Amino acid sequence: MRLKVFCVLCVAVLALTPLVGCQAAARKAAEEATGVSVNEDSGKVVVTGKEGEKVEIQGGDDVSLPGGFPKDVPIYEDATLKVSNSMTTEGKTTYSVSYETSDDVDTVHAWYKDALPKNGWALEGDVVNNANGQSMAILGGKKGEAALNVSVVSGTDGSKTTISLTAAQ
Repeated sequence: MRLKVFCVLCVAVLALTPLVGCQAAARKAAEEATGVSVNEDSGKVVVTGKEGEKVEIQGGDDVSLPGGFPKDVPIYEDATLKVSNSMTTEGKTTYSVSYETSDDVDTVHAWYKDALPKNGWALEGDVVNNANGQSMAILGGKKGEAALNVSVVSGTDGSKTTISLTAAQ
């Protein structure tokens, strides 16, 4: 199973790699070798496997949440969505999104620590680390069978904070 997921992700990377004059040939060869298909449409790459595996990747300036993203996952208001993807395998979907904000890690961490329980998520982990001039906070949440991971990391230059949300259903 892990080999299949690896193959699907490799094809996705190939589809996103701008190989002038060779991209179409590389994609076709990868599709034939792995048995998956790649569809590039409206800034989104969709990779579909023979057994229903599916990966959707979206990045850039015009990104939206992946279809089916859980509505009970709180989204930090003063942040810009930069990357969005979902992966479905064996009937389960994992959603991953990354945001950027100019707010610091402590502010974002405190907001999520308050917002998760208000949205029905039971906190299952809370780690804060400040080392070598970089701050990081990780929160874990559980709601029924769903799991949520919130990672908040300061940029190396301190100007932007990255918020990564991973929700598995």
